[in-house]
Amino acid sequence: MNEDIGAAKHSAELAKRHIAAQEALVAQQRELIASLEKGGQSHLLQLARNLLDQMLDLLAQMRRYSAAAERRLQDLVDPLDEASLELVMRDSPL
Repeated sequence: MNEDIGAAKHSAELAKRHIAAQEALVAQQRELIASLEKGGQSHLLQLARNLLDQMLDLLAQMRRYSAAAERRLQDLVDPLDEASLELVMRDSPL
């Protein structure tokens, strides 16, 4: 079980680092687009915007993965036992 927690913790931390790196790349791409807009480079501008769209899609995927990794870690660290689940089900209005 401790190995599972360690692996889940590593995945969650790695996901956070990847998100931070991707956010930095997105910021750089936005700066590039701003400079291309000033320079009138329409062909390069369109390519840069297309790439930014792909980068943002990847960032969204990374954030979804990170959230799932955090949920997995939380489930391993603080699992809901059967007795607690039965109490929640009993006391929850339907």
